[in-house]
Amino acid sequence: MARKCVLTWDDFEPSQAVEDDTVVTLFTFSDELEAYYRSQGFTVEGKVDIPSPLGSWVHREMMWVSPTTE
Repeated sequence: MARKCVLTWDDFEPSQAVEDDTVVTLFTFSDELEAYYRSQGFTVEGKVDIPSPLGSWVHREMMWVSPTTE
């Protein structure tokens, strides 16, 4: 069975996923972190615009699944 974890911001590195089929979900507001995590193999599963008095934020849910080794 896949191990699942949920992280926020910049506290995940793919090297932390040591088990096959690890599923990692993270949430970020940062365009730069979205680009970085895409480069590490994450996919964007959803985006939500969050209005704020300081401007709008885009809340992203990103997912990464470690490859299964056979």
